Amino acid sequence: MGNDPLLQPDDAETRRKMDEDRRAASQAASTRKAIRTVMLTGTFLALSTLYFGGVNAYLLMHARPRPFVLSFEQLGNEQVAGVYHARLEWEPMGRREVVRPTILLDGLPMAEASHSSAGAHQDFSLTQTVTVQIDVPPLCTTGNHSGRLIFERVGGPDLLPAQLETPVAVEVTGGFWTSWFLLRDWLIFASAVGLVLYLSCVWFFPPPTGSLLIYRYSGSRRKVGLPMPASAWFLPWRRSSLPLSYIWKNAGVKAVPRVNAEIWFLDRDSSPMLLIQRRRTPEELTVRTLASDDLSEAVGEDFHPCGPGDQMFKDRVFKQGLSEEQCVLFSYRSSRRVL
Repeated sequence: MGNDPLLQPDDAETRRKMDEDRRAASQAASTRKAIRTVMLTGTFLALSTLYFGGVNAYLLMHARPRPFVLSFEQLGNEQVAGVYHARLEWEPMGRREVVRPTILLDGLPMAEASHSSAGAHQDFSLTQTVTVQIDVPPLCTTGNHSGRLIFERVGGPDLLPAQLETPVAVEVTGGFWTSWFLLRDWLIFASAVGLVLYLSCVWFFPPPTGSLLIYRYSGSRRKVGLPMPASAWFLPWRRSSLPLSYIWKNAGVKAVPRVNAEIWFLDRDSSPMLLIQRRRTPEELTVRTLASDDLSEAVGEDFHPCGPGDQMFKDRVFKQGLSEEQCVLFSYRSSRRVL
């Protein structure tokens, strides 16, 4: 129909713009779906991060090495009991402040002693077995803790050994990448997904371009650029939308009635679209055709209410406000050639 020779030029141009409006409306619907998808994906990643972080924290708080049992074998059939001093000697680690693991014998913590006269020992009556448990405190120094668990006989017959000892070696691994392994792996995956999502938003949502011609009924005229909001660097799905209230605030245009409307840049090669989310009356945001760049020529002319979405062609001038004191006229001008 657009090439029908029976159509007058004005009719063909009107039909073309109607087709452009329908195409832009379809793009707007696709953009809304894409925004919902991105937001849902971002919400899922954020909630999953909290979940894996909580699970990892729970595992760390309840992580304890399994206890093991020391067995003492005696020759003969008789079970002879003796009293032993038990002490723990750690080898130096070459650091000033060292937090050691806690060694428990039959549930009693062992104190550290560098030699037998240090006095940090406990008495045990050894018969057959002793349960040894290792507890690693949260602030334990990372590295290899090596030492000896020594039992010295202080009571009992001489047939019992004067000293028994067993090596103790505990390797403590720490730091975020080791202790928080579950959260670490999830963050690596989530970061990769987030990076792909962010780059997809950069490609799918073009930034604002061009400027607005602004005319107030008081006679003031302005031409303001349309910058991308700073929040779009962190919320990339907002790259392509500019609320009118944001534009008026940055341009210093005051006393304009608040209308929930945004300028959406749906395509890098076409004019943006003015989308209205909510308004009190249809007359708060209206539109008409104007061939001139002088917006004052539209003063006193008839405007008709905007639809849910109107493409901002060069020859369209929009009016926001009801009274002359609050009214502002604006029209979009591209920084590149568009139809």
